[in-house]
Amino acid sequence: MKSLPLLLAIILFTATISGCITQTQTKTITVTRTITKTEATTPEVISTSREITSVSPTTSPKKDPCLNDSWRDDFEKALACVFDLQRNRNFDPVFSLSLTGNKTKDALTITDFLVNYVYLDTYLENQSMAKGYYYNIKTPYEVFQTRRGTYADMALFAAYALARDGFETYLFYIRTEKGFGVLPGFKIIVDHPWVPREPLVIFWPFRIPMRLSAALKLLEIVGDPPKNITVWDVKYEDGRYEVEKLGTIPASEFQFQATEWMLFGTPEVEVMNELLERDFPGCKFTLNLGALTENAKAIKVEVPYGLLLFSYPFRERYTEILYTVMLSNKTLVKELTECKVLLLAQDASIDLNNPPANYTAIYSGWVGK
Repeated sequence: MKSLPLLLAIILFTATISGCITQTQTKTITVTRTITKTEATTPEVISTSREITSVSPTTSPKKDPCLNDSWRDDFEKALACVFDLQRNRNFDPVFSLSLTGNKTKDALTITDFLVNYVYLDTYLENQSMAKGYYYNIKTPYEVFQTRRGTYADMALFAAYALARDGFETYLFYIRTEKGFGVLPGFKIIVDHPWVPREPLVIFWPFRIPMRLSAALKLLEIVGDPPKNITVWDVKYEDGRYEVEKLGTIPASEFQFQATEWMLFGTPEVEVMNELLERDFPGCKFTLNLGALTENAKAIKVEVPYGLLLFSYPFRERYTEILYTVMLSNKTLVKELTECKVLLLAQDASIDLNNPPANYTAIYSGWVGK
């Protein structure tokens, strides 16, 4: 994406707030390397014309649109090639990443694999921006083996894994004022009238999926406002992938609303207590005001970009991020060493019509001693 240099500050921040895997509780991703014979050991988008690309095993060289590597320099043409099972050495991400069928956990596993094990090829990304198109596009198998790729490569890998695991899967090609980029999307439907049905996206280097509208808002914040989005639907059925182009829509169709955070952004009690028990034994997290003592001290916690990062399906991971931010505050850590009871909730003074700078999530509460 053209705004990559502007994202560096956010990436450095992310290393702190999304370091919940290494700084809070230990999590393991089982990555099984695929050995081949050659190795030694979204939205409801309505379009008047839909293009469907069926990706099946290669038949004969004359009919193979991917016979030479010219497809690697054209993202749309690449969609007919990168999902071919033979071209991917029959790579099965469900087996290799030990996906379980639990949608929330599997989405995090795929996200964690990309963030923890795959390097963003900044040279190729920036050169693609200069050329005006992605080139040297990799297959998902190649990304898995080389552990390196552009935003397009990582999006194709994620879509390959998500669709294989049964997710409703999308690819979002985002054209911005200064460039372009690709994000993989998926849906997790929560049966609650106040939980959005908007797709979620995996946006490297964030270790938590976010709403598509939140990702678009983030691009706007860093100075590269999105203009339009081309959407593809990716399915895996009957042993083959099928890619369907749904159309191109204005990015303005997705307006971010922080209502989801205000309604559901309270820290998860069980997760917070597990973390507190590890680092501050004797300190209990509660949402019960009656549990506070008279000498309780008021505290405030601010999570930059927190309004954008929160989504209901990943509220547990969000609680880990919130806790990591808390640990970065030395004054608060000192208070927690004497804590008996901790209460923390969304700051009711936040005006959702006029969100804080950088969409900072603000929490207020008390530490009872």
